[in-house]
Amino acid sequence: MQISLLEPNFVGLVTENGTTVDFLGIPTVLMTYSGTVILAIVAIYVYSHLEKILKRFIPKSIQIFALSMVALLIMVPRFIRYAAIQERLIGPDGTYPVIGRSSTYRFGAFQALAQAALQDSLPTNVTPAQVRCGLTAVVEKGIRAAGTFDEKGWLLPGVCGHQPALAESYIGIGSLYLCLAVFLPLGISENAAFWKEKDTDWSSKKIWQGEEIAIDHSI
Repeated sequence: MQISLLEPNFVGLVTENGTTVDFLGIPTVLMTYSGTVILAIVAIYVYSHLEKILKRFIPKSIQIFALSMVALLIMVPRFIRYAAIQERLIGPDGTYPVIGRSSTYRFGAFQALAQAALQDSLPTNVTPAQVRCGLTAVVEKGIRAAGTFDEKGWLLPGVCGHQPALAESYIGIGSLYLCLAVFLPLGISENAAFWKEKDTDWSSKKIWQGEEIAIDHSI
């Protein structure tokens, strides 16, 4: 659960060393406007479509409270499942399938996994250290490729270096910096397991090294 721009006293829910408190078992994380605005816009967009579908099945007399409750029960498990899929998509060498129109946002594609780590909402079979090491491999693979930056140090469109053909017409230099969404875990306390756990291979790397790993199941 994020506490952002609601009531100044909520800041007291987080102690000086960054320790969080729980609300009904859900970790309460102190967030800023800049750290939540994009997520909020995307969430509301998805919810608007889900709401239209739910209204067809939920009686009008109880929609005032049932709509939001049912939508939450649907969206949260899906979000966690999506994070699990993203962790599995990270290849042993930090590569991943390049799919979709906004692929030139590079490792920003892993926002869901980064957000789940930040909110302490990772799937039960994915450890924080797996995510830290996996995302690090993805960032290093992309950022170190020749041609990633121009002569002034600005990002250029592409996934591995300068690949303008991958960019849609609406992609500008500024929008390329949506890749920074992968750094959401920087908001995690330095004392958290995400930083304290020793380096651990992520799922795909374990599999291709011949290690035993639990089968992947959908929700």
